Amino acid sequence: MYLSKVKLSGFKSFVDHTVFDLTHRLNGIVGPNGCGKSNIIDAIRWVMGESSAKQLRGEAMTDVIFSGATSRKASSFASIELVFDNTDGRIGGQWAAFGEISIKRILERTGQSTYYLNGAKCRRKDITDIFLGTGLGARSYAIIEQGMISRIVESKPDELRLVFEEAAGVSKYKEQKRETEIRIEHTRQNLLRLLDVREELSTQLTHLEKQAKKAETYQVLKREERLLQYIALKQQKAEISAEQADLTARLEALEAEFHQAVSFYNELILKHNANKAALTEKSSALSVATETFHAEQREILTLEHKIAAIKTSQARTHEDQAALNASLVQVDAEITELQIALETLTETEGEESDALMVMTDSLFELTEHLESLNGTFDAFLQVAKTLNEEVRQLEREADVAKNSITHFETQQIHGEARIAKLQLELSALEAEDGHSDQLIELQAAMEEKALSVETLQQSLSDAEEQGQTVSEARRDVEARIHQSVRTQSEYEGRLSALTLLQNAVLAQKDGQAPLFESLTIAPEWQKAAEVVLARYLTLSTLENPEGYALAATECTFTEQHLGHYIQSDKQLGALLSHVYVARNELDLALLKADLKMHEWIVMPNGDLYGVDWFIAHIDGAIDGVLERAEEMNELERRLQDLNQLIMQLESDKQALIAQESAVHSHAKEISSALESAKAEQAAIEKAWALLNKEHMHVAENQARITSELAALKEAHEAGQLEIEENRITLESLLMTLEETQLKKSANDAELSAYEAEQKAKQAEAQNMQQSVNDATRQLDNTRFQLKETEKNLARLVKTHSELQQKLQEKTECEVDSDELILLEESLLIHSDNLITVDTEKTELAAEVAALQTAIEQEETLKAAQEKHIESQKEVIQSLMVREAEFKAHQAHIEKDWQDLLETVSIDEQHAMTDEIAALEDADVEPMLKSVQQKLSRLGAVNLVAIEECQQLSQRKQYLDEQDQDLNAALSELEIAIHKIDQETRERFMSTFNAVNQDFSKLFPRLFGGGEAYLELKGEDALSSGVNIIARPPGKKPGTIHLLSGGEKALTAAALVFAIFNLNPAPFCILDEVDAPLDEANVRRLGALLKEMSDRVQFIFITHNKTTMSVAESLIGVTMSEPGVSRLVSVDLAEAEKMAE
Repeated sequence: MYLSKVKLSGFKSFVDHTVFDLTHRLNGIVGPNGCGKSNIIDAIRWVMGESSAKQLRGEAMTDVIFSGATSRKASSFASIELVFDNTDGRIGGQWAAFGEISIKRILERTGQSTYYLNGAKCRRKDITDIFLGTGLGARSYAIIEQGMISRIVESKPDELRLVFEEAAGVSKYKEQKRETEIRIEHTRQNLLRLLDVREELSTQLTHLEKQAKKAETYQVLKREERLLQYIALKQQKAEISAEQADLTARLEALEAEFHQAVSFYNELILKHNANKAALTEKSSALSVATETFHAEQREILTLEHKIAAIKTSQARTHEDQAALNASLVQVDAEITELQIALETLTETEGEESDALMVMTDSLFELTEHLESLNGTFDAFLQVAKTLNEEVRQLEREADVAKNSITHFETQQIHGEARIAKLQLELSALEAEDGHSDQLIELQAAMEEKALSVETLQQSLSDAEEQGQTVSEARRDVEARIHQSVRTQSEYEGRLSALTLLQNAVLAQKDGQAPLFESLTIAPEWQKAAEVVLARYLTLSTLENPEGYALAATECTFTEQHLGHYIQSDKQLGALLSHVYVARNELDLALLKADLKMHEWIVMPNGDLYGVDWFIAHIDGAIDGVLERAEEMNELERRLQDLNQLIMQLESDKQALIAQESAVHSHAKEISSALESAKAEQAAIEKAWALLNKEHMHVAENQARITSELAALKEAHEAGQLEIEENRITLESLLMTLEETQLKKSANDAELSAYEAEQKAKQAEAQNMQQSVNDATRQLDNTRFQLKETEKNLARLVKTHSELQQKLQEKTECEVDSDELILLEESLLIHSDNLITVDTEKTELAAEVAALQTAIEQEETLKAAQEKHIESQKEVIQSLMVREAEFKAHQAHIEKDWQDLLETVSIDEQHAMTDEIAALEDADVEPMLKSVQQKLSRLGAVNLVAIEECQQLSQRKQYLDEQDQDLNAALSELEIAIHKIDQETRERFMSTFNAVNQDFSKLFPRLFGGGEAYLELKGEDALSSGVNIIARPPGKKPGTIHLLSGGEKALTAAALVFAIFNLNPAPFCILDEVDAPLDEANVRRLGALLKEMSDRVQFIFITHNKTTMSVAESLIGVTMSEPGVSRLVSVDLAEAEKMAE
């Protein structure tokens, strides 16, 4: 099993969909700091169930989602998928049949986290469960982060023990033990609660027994009360009937008298109403006359006001007309004056405008001429500047040429003197050198001896390589023997434990084979079959609880039945015909729609469903019978194969030992000859080196002087050429300078002439511009006066119109004298009408007073009659109320009678006939009160106490039986805990001893010496912590805390690899564990990784080139885009093939 792919999307800096192909055994991940390499480790831990944001270098779990970059938006989710190659079936159980296993986790920004296993949604616990015992997990020893390898060895003894438990594969036993202890605790809690319930039930039962006796007494008294109530109600019904007949006769006589009084009252009401109608009519006429009188008065006042207003208005209108006529005359005069002034200003504005236009044309022509002069002047000025610059540049170049000539002439003099001195030194050195022939002889002897040494080294290397190959082969065989023996012990221990557990579960008494041995079950439904057939798997004779033989029942199963997936020589129809299977929630919902009361549905995980019930599967002692049987058969087969393998390996080991001894002897002989050859070679090389040193010193001086002479001669020749070139350049520059100065003088003369003409024209243009400005201001002033005059004229015209309009309005408002005459005549008519209406009003007031007196007398008589009728009505109502009370009492008695009859059955009525006859004429009220007092003294009575007492007794008996069952289950669970502890202790000690042995071997190999071992801190192997004792070469033994950082890292590596040797995890991730190591230690670590890669897949993050060289595949992580990680993958094996 190994990790083949890691798929990331939206996780930290891996925003795009990224796939890590990890098909090799040694995979290196490289890249600069901060590019996101360690995010790969976080991703693997996260998808394997890590729930702590702190462990993933974040504050909240949503921090793992890509949060955005300069040119990238934040992701809405993070997704990681790990793909494992499981062709070796390392992950067993129901997943052993899958060649590839995929686990996936998706986290959304809402905080919702979802897990998938082979594409199906699952729980986090399902992910962690499949890796139990494999050495993998969110925080297992197989994932070593930066600094974590030191934390492993610096862990407390109890923390280090957890690493050994995971390596020993006992973590799943601890989980089973924890679950069993939880079940034991739950069982004990249930027993305590059950005890409380049983004690409470005993108390309640005692109390209910007393209540039941009281209820029986109550029932006897209640029967007697019903009898007396029956007789009393019968007597009350007769008395009520007599009283009601007398009351009815009195009520009829009073009602006749009441009707006569009401008839007289009605006649009086009719007469009274007639008088009131007449009064209303006369009052209305009086109101009309009064209103008419007031209206005439108001009309007279109105006419008088109108006449007075008209006379006042006529006087005021005449005054306003006179004033308006005077204003119109004055406005007409002002308008005439303004019209004359306007004509004068218009003529003046035309003359000034024509003069301004003439001056503007002249100014425009003068400006154009001045601009032409300015352009010509600027051109001459630019030429002058150019010529000045050329003169200055030529003068500078001439000075430079003069200086160069002087400098090169000085250098030539010094160079000639140095050449003469060097030629003398070279002649002296040639006379000293005489070692050339001797050096040639020593060189030939040295090459011959080097060839001999190289031949011997190659022979020794071949011999050592052969010896190393043989030794590695022997060690490999020994390791395989050791591993096989250890595996054999584990298999034997496991087989022994399984045999004991299977025998304890089966416990066959009749010697016949149990049912499960005759079953062949599809792997997917093995757990479901165990749950359904749990009671029958260990039996040899199948019977159901009713005692019917199951073997005789035949049934045809469909794919929806569990029986379809179970093959057996027995007929299982009665057990399986009512059991259906559902692979998922959708199948479950479809099947439950048509499920009958006696039918079940079972899921692959063992959960059972009925029509209205559900049982979640919990592992019990009987669970796993089929799995254990299959595992036992597999273990027996593997033990046979291991025995044969161990015998063959022992034979191979002896042959390799003999071959190794012969190779070592041959290597010693070659090594001795090589040492002699190397000594002779060293002597020749020493003599050659001394002589060559002297020769080289002379040769170096000769070469230096020769080189310097050549350079000086070349420089002397170049200097002569430079002097000649500079002289020619200087002559040319002087001629050019003279020509340029002549051009400059001519241009300066023309420039002065144009400058004088330009200044004259500028003065003339300024004078003309001043004249134009003065004329413009004068024209603007004239135009302003013209506009103001026009505005004043318009204002006066408007005023004239308004005065004429007002005068017209005053004329229209004059009132004609005829209207005044008509108003005065109308005033006389309304005065006559007022006198007539006043007389009519007086007569109507006298008639109204007479009618009011008659009505008051009638109302007095009506009130007396109403009082008489009301008194009779009260008497009748009191009798009617009493009659209603009698009826209500009668109805109440009748209801009590009916209620009593409902409570007394027909049989009880027949039984009470004689008792009723005997007491029919007796006074039963005292007897009834006596019985009711007895009932009252009983107090509250629980009428269901008798039935509750019976039910409670049955429940207590049931709970007593449950208590016995729970105690039995508790004993079984404690036995299971003891077996788990025993097996855990054995596996842990076996693992500890094996790891200690490998750790003791790997430590000196990585350190090049020294020793190290592990020790338990405590006596109980189930809880003892683990200490590490280490002694690097040249140091005293001590705890791990006394070592340096590099020593701690190597010690931790030795411990981790020792654990891998025992229980290799499918893969191991190392994050820069080589950082604190020097080059030699890195090489030893790389060699160990390469050796172990046959059993463990390594994925390591490194910056070290030596470690990179070990990798079969390199994956580069870059961050060319800020905040976004990308991959660059290199297959080194493929690269080597391409290079070849």
